[in-house]
Amino acid sequence: MSDMLKRVKQLAADNQAYVVELRRYFHMHPESSLQEFETCKRIQQELTDIGVPFRVVRDIGVIADIEGGRPGKLVALRADIDALEIDEKNDVPYKSTVPGKMHACGHDSHAAMLLGAAKVLKAIQGELAGTVRLIFQPAEETLAGAKIMIEAGCLEGVDRIFGIHISSGNPVGKADCLPGPRMAAADAMTIEVTGQSGHGSRPDLAVDAVVATAAIVMNLQTVVSRETNPLDSAVVSVGQMHAGTRINIIANKGVMEVSIRSFLPETRAKLNEQIKRIATRTGEALGCKVDCIDNYGTPPCINEEKSTELAQAAILEVLGEDALMQKDKATGSEDFAYYVEKVPGAFCMLGAALPSGPRSAHHEEFDVEESTFKDGVAIYTMFALKALEA
Repeated sequence: MSDMLKRVKQLAADNQAYVVELRRYFHMHPESSLQEFETCKRIQQELTDIGVPFRVVRDIGVIADIEGGRPGKLVALRADIDALEIDEKNDVPYKSTVPGKMHACGHDSHAAMLLGAAKVLKAIQGELAGTVRLIFQPAEETLAGAKIMIEAGCLEGVDRIFGIHISSGNPVGKADCLPGPRMAAADAMTIEVTGQSGHGSRPDLAVDAVVATAAIVMNLQTVVSRETNPLDSAVVSVGQMHAGTRINIIANKGVMEVSIRSFLPETRAKLNEQIKRIATRTGEALGCKVDCIDNYGTPPCINEEKSTELAQAAILEVLGEDALMQKDKATGSEDFAYYVEKVPGAFCMLGAALPSGPRSAHHEEFDVEESTFKDGVAIYTMFALKALEA
């Protein structure tokens, strides 16, 4: 083990109590996406105490730079900070104090670990060859925060970016960080079907939007099964469908909401075209007009190969040679994807399952094993060191 790695691990361990205290504060004071005002103030207070300069974005996000003693690259580390609209059911001393809101996805841990890494990086600042940028991002849950921070210039001059997400399903001491697509693009489409109303006893004198809407739903089932490469992964789901107003009226309007998930940019583009073609032509065949309204979400989160190599090396040094897990990519989405769409980077899932068993994210009993925080702090730090040296 190198002297620097020993120092980083020791400093991370020394700051474990600090990170736990911060995480519990954030957990007790959750704030919804785009409302992270008090969370942002606490982050500013901590950075001021550590001695790290920063600038604030819309009073809900923070960008801080730790400049090394020598010139070099600029590496970014990102943590998201928003909570969810869930009423916490855990009986713990640090239970949410805000009714109907809780940190049910671990963003409290991310913010605390990145502040812990700020303390470690500040302690070794003079030995850094380059600059480490810390990005405390709001509104990940609404997929808006990364775009806000990018518009504010958080990626200007950045050579690589890294992120950590705590995983209540992976064991402590394990991490998942593989190259290529890791989380899905999340898009949606509204399909509006317009027919012609009439009396329910004379459908021949009307154009039935119910029938056309139902036909579109059924025909969309062929997008994945018959038009998508079976070696790719994709999901097309109609989550909502509404048509008609009463039993004896032929409906003149049908609306459906479609959820679309994919892992490759080319697959994403094809799915959009295929859904529109099938919906439009099915409706036209039944005499209806069809309008398809796009609602693009995040792109797929794709770990760049070299950045992933650096991240894996950091994880193995901190956690040991058996730390890396071979996990399938996830159909969930992450707006970290917007960062790696613009600069090389990698995203890591860090194990934090409780001894009593995993707690599902976005569940009212979500919680994590706090002993993993020192590992998260050390891994954040080593991500930066590896990338600065690369």
